[in-house]
Amino acid sequence: MRPLLALQVGVILGSLASCRAQDKPREEHAIRELVLAFAKAENSRDAAKFSALFVADGDVILQGRVLARGPEDIKKLVKPRMPWSEIGPAVYNIQGIHFLNANSAIADTERTAYSSTITRKSLATFIFTKAGGQWKVASYRNFQPGPYFPPDSPFASGSLHQ
Repeated sequence: MRPLLALQVGVILGSLASCRAQDKPREEHAIRELVLAFAKAENSRDAAKFSALFVADGDVILQGRVLARGPEDIKKLVKPRMPWSEIGPAVYNIQGIHFLNANSAIADTERTAYSSTITRKSLATFIFTKAGGQWKVASYRNFQPGPYFPPDSPFASGSLHQ
């Protein structure tokens, strides 16, 4: 690596690390509050509140397919609950928050919705960006856990919890 480039990378990484260490609890709290607001908007089926949590070009990806991009598409994605639905509210359990820099973060969550007969679990990843001092959802990605990796994968164990 060229010396000037190495110095620039070092300065950037150093400033990010000091920013993260100093602001991490406050920023994590803000992100947790945003995930809670997301769950409340999702559970209330409030399309306007739900889409307002996203950046202008935010997207929703379910099972690897882009279902909505931008606030108008996201509003259309939110459907009223059917009167006969037994599915309870979705609960998001945050597994970890990872800051990429002072203005972007990723949160891994487990989404659970209960009914009288089944429990629906999925994994959801939020990509956040901070603009104007406020965190927003840049991308919401939700998928059902599937079979783990094939035996020849370098990740063959498939789980940290075994």
